[in-house]
Amino acid sequence: MRDYEQLRPYCDRVIKGEQSVLTTEQPFMFNVTSGTTGKPKYIPVTKQSEKLTSELMRQWLYRILLTHPQFLDFASVGIVSSAIEGYTASGIPYGSISGRIYENIPAIIRSSYAIPHQVLQLKNYEEKYIAIALFLLSRQVSFICTPNPSTLLRIAGFINTHKEELIRSIYDGKIDIKSSHQPEVISKLQKLFKPQAKRAKELEIIVEKTNNLLPKDYWKHLNLISCWIGGSVGTQAEKLSDVFGDLPIRDLGYLASEAQMTLPYLDNTSSGILAINTNYYEFIPEEDLETSNFPVLSAYELELGKRYSILLTTTGGLYRYHINDIVEVTGFYHQTPLLAFIRKGKDMTNITGEKIHVNHIILAIEKIKIHFNFPIRYYRVTPNFEKSSL
Repeated sequence: MRDYEQLRPYCDRVIKGEQSVLTTEQPFMFNVTSGTTGKPKYIPVTKQSEKLTSELMRQWLYRILLTHPQFLDFASVGIVSSAIEGYTASGIPYGSISGRIYENIPAIIRSSYAIPHQVLQLKNYEEKYIAIALFLLSRQVSFICTPNPSTLLRIAGFINTHKEELIRSIYDGKIDIKSSHQPEVISKLQKLFKPQAKRAKELEIIVEKTNNLLPKDYWKHLNLISCWIGGSVGTQAEKLSDVFGDLPIRDLGYLASEAQMTLPYLDNTSSGILAINTNYYEFIPEEDLETSNFPVLSAYELELGKRYSILLTTTGGLYRYHINDIVEVTGFYHQTPLLAFIRKGKDMTNITGEKIHVNHIILAIEKIKIHFNFPIRYYRVTPNFEKSSL
């Protein structure tokens, strides 16, 4: 059992180009994510680990097609980070897992992308949001996918705030960024962006009727949203219906930079089938995590309704890796557990034995919002050590 800091010396050797450190197959890239010490975590990716992840994503798409056969009738949208963000000193690329998955989606879906891949190359967020907004508004979309629901809310808010300028740009066919940080990328995008007077008029009529420009009005054929709906981001997902309308949501699954671990197959639930063909898993009961001699269970030993922490072994070179997440068994698909991500581990304050967890805070705030009918969008809670005796 080890965390990333115990694995870091080995990953550092791989980063420098050393062969056969964690796997006989040399990693061809790294997924990068934030670490607990301030230094980023570089998660090795081998061809085999990427192949298994791609196969799981194809299964996910196939199951969507079974229940939502119209989800590709119009353009599809994926909002992700760049697959390649840089290179190590030894020349190995690093980037995001969501970007790699986006690039490896079957060609039939890639051909329907509303957002050109060049948009992902933009590093300035304002420029990226303008480009995303223009390409989104200019198309009818039937499927939109991004891990974090707050991304969808921010983009919808950006479009509504800047609706007049965006509609004018769609009418003129001009990406109006006056002092671009990456003029060469904007130039490529400009060649792909054409005037659409008819679409601009449609959008103007929506604004005249509603005084807003929201997805539920300008995307009449939107069939499905895909994003995370479990854990703490679930509170953001609940807000989507206000701007996107009452649509089904298909969770992306228990997905991290380290691995993709579940396969959701139903709408409006964060539960998914444990991906037993992709990784090897061991489980520690949540109530035993702080004990010195905790049991380690296999997938077939899990119990309905119980919560566990996961030890993850992957073909990318992670061995009994403590990912520090808590999942809950919500059911079984035949004999395979259905898991839902609940929270990160150790998100708890415990000054005098009260053991207040972040989920307790979220629940309390939600009750306050309902009781007082008062919107609370941002809040921060910290322990008060001086008054803890009270």
